[in-house]
Amino acid sequence: MMKWVTMVILNSKLARIPSHDLKDFAAQLPKQSRISFRKLGMAAVPIEKIVGSVGRAHDLDKRFRYRGRAITERYQQATVNMEKGEPRQPIKVYKLKRLRASSEYYVLDGHHRLAAVIQQGYGEVNAFVTEVQIHDPEN
Repeated sequence: MMKWVTMVILNSKLARIPSHDLKDFAAQLPKQSRISFRKLGMAAVPIEKIVGSVGRAHDLDKRFRYRGRAITERYQQATVNMEKGEPRQPIKVYKLKRLRASSEYYVLDGHHRLAAVIQQGYGEVNAFVTEVQIHDPEN
């Protein structure tokens, strides 16, 4: 039987939101390079380290809401659930690991839940993390 995990969000009303547009995960992967994926499991991810999306970067603003659209029902429901204190599923992210730079996170699933977390002003969100490592092309 699968057990539900309650998403724990550490309260930091001064959550820093990236001031730039969201990055597209696919655009970060160099051609002719090998990549590997490794599941790391659950982790508290700082909101400020979440810089992009897998597949939706061009549709979302920096607060992970749809650009030029009315607020969606899924976003509203995520916000209502959060205000009620109901358990939420963790989001899913890719952690892009680079050799000489700090890691960045890209949302794979849970864009609406993340938007609600950002709206509430939290600094971290629990996520299932899969690490993506880029290997240098062999010469």
